[in-house]
Amino acid sequence: MTDTEKLSLTAPQGDPDGVADDLLRVALDIGEGLLRSGAEIHRVEVAIERICKAYGASHIEVFSIHSLIIASVRLPDGSYSSQNRRVLNVSNHLLCLERYNSLLRRICATPLPFEQVDEEIREIKKKSKYPLALTVLGNMLAASGFAVLFGGSLRDAGAAALIGLIVSFLAQIKTSYFNDTTKTLFLSFVSGMLTCLSVMVGIGESMDMIAIGTIMLLVPGLWLGNATRDLLYGDTLAGTVKTVHACITAIMIAIGYAIAISLLGDYCPAHINTAPFGEIGGFIAGVISSLVGTIGFAFMFKLSPSKLWITGICGVATYVIYELCVRMGTNQLIAAFAACAFLSVFSEICARVLRTPTNVFLFTGCIPIVPGGALYYTMYYLLSLDLPKAFEYLKVTGQILLGVALGLTVASVGFGVTLEAIEQIKKKKNK
Repeated sequence: MTDTEKLSLTAPQGDPDGVADDLLRVALDIGEGLLRSGAEIHRVEVAIERICKAYGASHIEVFSIHSLIIASVRLPDGSYSSQNRRVLNVSNHLLCLERYNSLLRRICATPLPFEQVDEEIREIKKKSKYPLALTVLGNMLAASGFAVLFGGSLRDAGAAALIGLIVSFLAQIKTSYFNDTTKTLFLSFVSGMLTCLSVMVGIGESMDMIAIGTIMLLVPGLWLGNATRDLLYGDTLAGTVKTVHACITAIMIAIGYAIAISLLGDYCPAHINTAPFGEIGGFIAGVISSLVGTIGFAFMFKLSPSKLWITGICGVATYVIYELCVRMGTNQLIAAFAACAFLSVFSEICARVLRTPTNVFLFTGCIPIVPGGALYYTMYYLLSLDLPKAFEYLKVTGQILLGVALGLTVASVGFGVTLEAIEQIKKKKNK
């Protein structure tokens, strides 16, 4: 199909300015949808470039951060358009991410009329609602699973699940008086108060274990990991903005829990590591709870139920590799690197087999090693003015996050280079 034929799909000839504007508008609509749904910056920019090239554009420039997309396109006849898009309310909506990615693939294979693309985008937005029951269930599974994963008892898991239930309903409240920062502060305060109260009335046993389980619902571990990935990919501004956003979120969580603990923390035991399952039993419990927690986050991230079994495998495998490496004596950075390198390669294979974005498996699969416990203890000891211990846990947090980012990035790049090399070899053989 020639460039002229591609352009004739969408607008009458003789109106090149309208074609350029419509083309870039459609590309930005899809790019914005990807970004809102949790796609990384690099994927959003590449998607917009591919759409424009599919319709015959001769030159494309795209720049994006997590809240803004700026792009320009030039067509072969010299017509030009430049547009920007302010993006708000970015979240992880993996089901929408899959649908936008599917539409992107179809456009790149066979350019569609702009009217049809507009209609399909409207359908994606219309079907973006996810069952509230699954979101609530996800919060309960995630909180209870990670309470056990970090060393809590079944009673702690029950208390964390109850708090996750309450927090999930509170998170649905929408008001103009709450932005994301104050909402995080409010939810962390409520979670901290409920954590202390659950121990005081005897539902749970350890304030620490319940708090860690519930704090995983709010902790910006993935933001920090993705920020590091953006920095490693060369998206310096996007990575810096995400890092600042994650740090502000972490500070709000710390303040919320600090206020709650200062009010009620003296009335309940804190550092009780019950280790109720023993060493071998603890490992088995960790495998089960990592599966439960991963599935919980899959629901929280609005994943298609048909992908649950794969994301469950990803979460368990990541936890097992990380835990075995730690038990063999490696530090947290190497353990996290090994686990996430495997996860990245496995996710790339699944993504190509199922024609699904890699993030569908990466986001949920790396959750079991997100350093929620280390972040909690860093916060706790900073508030207690025990700086040596705070620094020790901060170092562990940094090692895990760096290991996650390096594992995901290096393995992904290595996998892509390998596939490209194989393609080049095949082309040479066919000549």
